[in-house]
Amino acid sequence: MATESFALPGGQTTLLSAGDFIYRAPYSTTDAVHFQRWQVSDLRAGVTAPAMDLSFDAPATATSATGVRFDVDPNARVAVLARLWNDGTNLVGKLHWLDLTTEPPSEFETISASAVAVRVSGDRLVYAENTPTGSTLHFRQRGSDADATLDVSERVTRLLGFDGTTAYYAIPNALRAVSNRPPAAPTQTLDLPTRGTASSLAATAHALVATASTQLLTLAPVCD
Repeated sequence: MATESFALPGGQTTLLSAGDFIYRAPYSTTDAVHFQRWQVSDLRAGVTAPAMDLSFDAPATATSATGVRFDVDPNARVAVLARLWNDGTNLVGKLHWLDLTTEPPSEFETISASAVAVRVSGDRLVYAENTPTGSTLHFRQRGSDADATLDVSERVTRLLGFDGTTAYYAIPNALRAVSNRPPAAPTQTLDLPTRGTASSLAATAHALVATASTQLLTLAPVCD
């Protein structure tokens, strides 16, 4: 199996491979957040200058490090970037919905959301916000003000996947799923105990495969 490596300038960051591109959002304190991407072919050729570099200014009220989360749907060519900061009193944030079909990429819309995790699929997204007692999952559709929510009594540690209807997420020692089929309210559809916390979820032709610290779990759909 062939392996490749590359080095990018900058410090702490989050990387995501999606389609023919590598995306990243470098860690920021009170400076602007940059959402960048490189073509894999450029990186193979030694080109380290990003083909896309979108800048989002920090608010004047930001007093502490800006949290950044993002996700990309390479098939629909959309991305969502969530920024979170402390204004000295509260945690506040913005969620930017981006159109990757334009050059340069442009912004569909922005909503206020203190998202600590986010996933996008086509014109739908799910994000998690922390609450004093756990987390709240929000389901949104682009162009709509509707906000379907489900309260979770534990903190969501990671959003593992989203297909536009069902969101898979991890809490300590469990893998769960919530389905959103309007006009019905979001409902929990999976609660699977795990040894440790699930860290990843991948789709195969006939099943979903999840990994935890000491487990490899295969989830096959069951049809009525």
